[in-house]
Amino acid sequence: MDKRKKPTPASTVKTKCKTGGVADLRNKARKQLSEQSSRIDSLSRKGMKDLVNELGTHQIELEMQNEELRRAGREIETSQAKYADLYDFSPVGYFTFDRNGLIQELNLTGANILGMEKRFLITKLFRTFIEPADRAVFDNHLLAVFTTYTNQTCKITIRKRDGSVSYAQLHSLSLRMGEADPGVCRTAVSDVTEWKRAEEALRQSEIRFKTIFENSVDAVGLSKNGKHVLVNPSYLVLYGYRSNNELEGKSILDLIAPGEREKIQEYVYARGNDGSHPTEYETRGLKKDGTEFIMDVKVTSFTMAPDIYTLVIIRDITERRKAEDGLKQASAELASVNRDLEAFSYAVSHDLRAPLRSIEGFTDAILEDHMASLDETAKDYFQRVTSASRRMSQLIDAMLNMARLTRTELNENSVNLSDIAQVIAHKLRTKEPSRKVKFIIAKAVKARGDISLLNAVIENLFGNSWKFSAKKPFATIEFGSTLFDGKEVYFVRDDGAGFSMKYADQLFTPFRRLHTETEFPGIGIGLATVQRIIHRHGGRIWAEGELEKGATFYFTLDS
Repeated sequence: MDKRKKPTPASTVKTKCKTGGVADLRNKARKQLSEQSSRIDSLSRKGMKDLVNELGTHQIELEMQNEELRRAGREIETSQAKYADLYDFSPVGYFTFDRNGLIQELNLTGANILGMEKRFLITKLFRTFIEPADRAVFDNHLLAVFTTYTNQTCKITIRKRDGSVSYAQLHSLSLRMGEADPGVCRTAVSDVTEWKRAEEALRQSEIRFKTIFENSVDAVGLSKNGKHVLVNPSYLVLYGYRSNNELEGKSILDLIAPGEREKIQEYVYARGNDGSHPTEYETRGLKKDGTEFIMDVKVTSFTMAPDIYTLVIIRDITERRKAEDGLKQASAELASVNRDLEAFSYAVSHDLRAPLRSIEGFTDAILEDHMASLDETAKDYFQRVTSASRRMSQLIDAMLNMARLTRTELNENSVNLSDIAQVIAHKLRTKEPSRKVKFIIAKAVKARGDISLLNAVIENLFGNSWKFSAKKPFATIEFGSTLFDGKEVYFVRDDGAGFSMKYADQLFTPFRRLHTETEFPGIGIGLATVQRIIHRHGGRIWAEGELEKGATFYFTLDS
């Protein structure tokens, strides 16, 4: 029996190639070839040919097997590279811990979560990266993994090497190869910092909403499908209830006055269908004790299928409505009084003018017809009577003009005060061309108001400055605006006679004059008219001055 070894099967060679490598396989082949050398010597020509064919076949098989091994190796390397990329760049950090919490393996995402390079983290204690307050949470988590061998979850706070804080959620499971294997802990670490911040923002938002909801002076209520769900304390007080329990499940129509329920029912129906209901309206509410009241309602609806939720904000406007009705009545009465006053003013004007005209006419006739027979004293008396009657006529005209200006309806528009000032300055120069007066008028000074009334304001103030600077050989009148406490203030300034500040509160009193008629003529109604016009525009007027150094009049317009 031939005890020489047979050629090793291809499958055996393939297995050995995997374990020993190509060099090992070659050595074994040489050894087998040496053992068979004696057999080769004794072979016939035909046997030799068969042996060569057999060896050639084995050689081709080996080459094919080697190529297959190389291809499989390349596939394994490619697969490993893909796996490494998926592992390292996963959005979740992967860690492998031993029973003591030492890091044995981790991916790049895990290293980024801890804020260090991967190579420096191997064999480091994971708990050193956890905030002290949460370390016990991780210890208990790890203990549960290795004692129960079940999946465990926990949340911890991580402090990176640079000191920044992030929040993480851990999902862990135990992996071991047998009863004797101590096993490892495989953990997926998710960075939930943004989620944690969103959760905190939501919590703060809920606190703010609850604070506003509970402390709102308006009644606020939430209903679902027309039934009360939640109301604030002001809602309970308004309707006379003690707690939410009394209203929970109660229809919102039960708190509406009977005469208004059909209208509100239509609104509720519209909210559930085409959404065409008004978002703000007035109606009448019904309190627990049966008292009705007028309320202003603001409504916001939203759907959380299949339910429709409605948020209402309610304000009791009963007293306001009464006040408005009283104001309307007072306005009507005032309008009636103004009409009566206007009629009275016309009557007074007409009735006073007639005797004044008679006095003036007869006085002029006496002076004309009997001038020669009158002595100087009589002539002086008649001239005084004539002057007084004319002054009385001027006073009547001024009073009527002031009444007309302060009663006329405001027609507000943007008004260029600089243009008005330029026109009035031109009129004054034309009236007295011999006067040496310099006008300084700021450009493009604008305000909002009634152009005719504001024209009267500038005309009176410029006229006032023109008059009280008449005794100056050279005078200056200035118009412009400035800021005072963040508000635009307009002014007219002159360097005329001025006034003492102790009399400043008397400047705007009708017919109150700080100078005599012989010093500066006038009837003392101009500044009073200006003040009333400014007040009608919601503004105020005041003055500053010094004797013989001029005066400045300031005014605001808040219409």
